[in-house]
Amino acid sequence: RRATERNLRYGLKSEHLLLGMPPALSETWRERIPIPPIQSEQGSWKVVAEAAVRRDGATLTLEGHHAPTSADAPEFADWLGQDSRLTHLRLRCADGDAPIIMQHLAMCLAGNRALQSLSVANSAVGPAGMEALASALQKNNTLKHLDVSSNRLGARGAQHIAGALSAGSMLQSLVLNDNAMGASGAEHVAAAMHHNQQLRNLAMRGNAVGISGAKRLANALQQNKALQTLELGSNGLRTVGAQCLVEAVQQHPTLQRLGLGANGIAATGALHVAKTLDQNQSLRSLDVSCNALHAEGTRRIASALQGRGQLQNIDLSGNECGDSGAVHIAEAMRWSPSLRTINLAHNGITPTGAARIAEALRHNATLQRLCLTSNRLGSEGACHIAEALQSNLFLETLEVGGNDIGAEGAQHVALAIPLNEALVELNLSQNGIGDLGVACIADVLPKNRVLRVLNIGENGISAKGGKFLAEALNRNGSSLTTINLEGNALGAHGAEHLARALRENNELQGINLDGNLIGDRGAQFLAEALSTNKSIRSLNLHGNKIRNKGAHHMANLFETERGSLRVDLEGNWIRDGAVPSLSKSLRGNRVVQDLSLGRNILDENSIRESAAEAYRENHGPLHNFSLLGVSPEVRTRSTSVRPFGDLASSRSLGYARGVGSTSRKQIRLHGISPRALPLSASLGPRHINPEIRHSKIDAWMLPKPPERVLH
Repeated sequence: RRATERNLRYGLKSEHLLLGMPPALSETWRERIPIPPIQSEQGSWKVVAEAAVRRDGATLTLEGHHAPTSADAPEFADWLGQDSRLTHLRLRCADGDAPIIMQHLAMCLAGNRALQSLSVANSAVGPAGMEALASALQKNNTLKHLDVSSNRLGARGAQHIAGALSAGSMLQSLVLNDNAMGASGAEHVAAAMHHNQQLRNLAMRGNAVGISGAKRLANALQQNKALQTLELGSNGLRTVGAQCLVEAVQQHPTLQRLGLGANGIAATGALHVAKTLDQNQSLRSLDVSCNALHAEGTRRIASALQGRGQLQNIDLSGNECGDSGAVHIAEAMRWSPSLRTINLAHNGITPTGAARIAEALRHNATLQRLCLTSNRLGSEGACHIAEALQSNLFLETLEVGGNDIGAEGAQHVALAIPLNEALVELNLSQNGIGDLGVACIADVLPKNRVLRVLNIGENGISAKGGKFLAEALNRNGSSLTTINLEGNALGAHGAEHLARALRENNELQGINLDGNLIGDRGAQFLAEALSTNKSIRSLNLHGNKIRNKGAHHMANLFETERGSLRVDLEGNWIRDGAVPSLSKSLRGNRVVQDLSLGRNILDENSIRESAAEAYRENHGPLHNFSLLGVSPEVRTRSTSVRPFGDLASSRSLGYARGVGSTSRKQIRLHGISPRALPLSASLGPRHINPEIRHSKIDAWMLPKPPERVLH
């Protein structure tokens, strides 16, 4: 969720989001360090596919080194045509292989009567591949869901899929995000919507359809009475385009979800949105995030919500509504009989606005989720919200991350936790609560039997804070099932405290220790504890400086008799010396269900062979296995946190991660080695304070002089 919000905030496309960097920097990075796609060995897909079908029988994912190559295409199509059990297929093939694979896949689809869902997102399908798929869709009556996002379809590709829709395709859900279709592509899709009454969900985010395309789609909505979901975020609609669309929605009888985020809609456009909310009786969810509504636009929408009984979810994040807008939303919260979810992240709300929202919470009996992430609440704002929690009996999810509430704010929240009997999920990440704050939270956890998910990541928590938390988990009464501690500075000692707690705790199911520098000793403590703990199902140890010794301890865990486990060991310092123990554990695996070893420094061929043997012989529960980023061509530039080790100790790294919890506008880093490529692994966009709104971040991953300034 945080990654999605950041993506919308900076207007990044999906391929840039995956790399975790802005578009301009992404292109520079690719020019400096070309990373070739990892190709699969011919026929290796079949081992994975047959094993997956044996276990699940209905769902198959083939991507990365598991994906079929162009040489495998005929055999893959034959196999897919013969297996009548497979209903959901997710396929992501390399650029050069996509055209041939799509041709064979299309021939198979024409006669397939079992497949219901197909995703070929990020597979470079292109217009030619889309033409083949569209031809097959005209003959296929069972496929209901198709995802062709990020495939460079353009207007020609849109024309082909539109032809299939017009010819009577039975598709109910179509995802066309990030395909650069433009206004011409939108025109083709709109023409198809005039005739097609089967399609229920249409997503066209990031296609630059513009005002002209919006007008075409609006005309189509007036004729189409079957569509239930329309996603048009990041399309440059502006106020005029948004006006055309919402006017068409006013009398639409079936549309339930409308997405207009990141479209440059001004406050004047909010007037038309408000009119639609007033007249439409079917709309349940509205996304107008990352626009330019400001306080005035928020006021107009909020006034339409008061006393109206249909809208349940609204996303107003990133609109700079400030305290004035928060006051209007608070009024809507008091009087709306239907609101379930409100997102007010990135709106510059201060304690003044928080006080009005808190007052509304005391009287609201319908709201289930409230997001106030990345505002300016401070400890005073946290106090207002916490006091409201003591009497509110309906709110289930509260997100107040990135608000610099500090230890004082955490104390206020802690006072509310024992008294609240409704809150299931609490997000306090990036707030600088430190060890004192986590001690306050930990002290009251055993007194609450409702809270299930706690996020206290990126808060500068050290081993001392980890000890407080471990003591709380060790006591009877804690109901937590998932805890997120990413981006802190627990170290090996903190991991040791948590490991002791895991030996006794039978409630916790997932723990995220991403970027805590626990090292080999920490991995050893956790592996030994998990050999006796039967409840943990997910363990994230991404970016923890784990070397071969730590990998060996984790490998021993895989051969124990405990229940299934998902393990993430990406971005560590694991080298080829760990291959024998990892290979042996995969052959005798009885534990690990999903294993990620990407962005290490491994010989992927040996590991891949061991994984294939585990699939082939059906040893253990292994379903998904990722080696993305360990190709020999890139092992010297692996995106692990290893280069950051040249900088400082764990304490300094913890401080660097705590930057996101401060109110600093400028950060000066001295003495950074040019070898510190890439810094994003330890100091990426998610660690930067939301107040740094127009950051110059080009310098993060490029060799620079020892002194860097991030402003």
